[in-house]
Amino acid sequence: MGNVVYGAHFTKVIIVFSEKQFSKGPLKYLTEKSSKKNNPCDLL
Repeated sequence: MGNVVYGAHFTKVIIVFSEKQFSKGPLKYLTEKSSKKNNPCDLL
């Protein structure tokens, strides 16, 4: 993507910050897909 992305997690919420705007669709797809396989805390 070439974007700088920062992430943080709290109990059941994952917050993602990006310097460049991009659509929510791919991000939502990737987080839902990987959260089903792994613990969301492992993403960060």
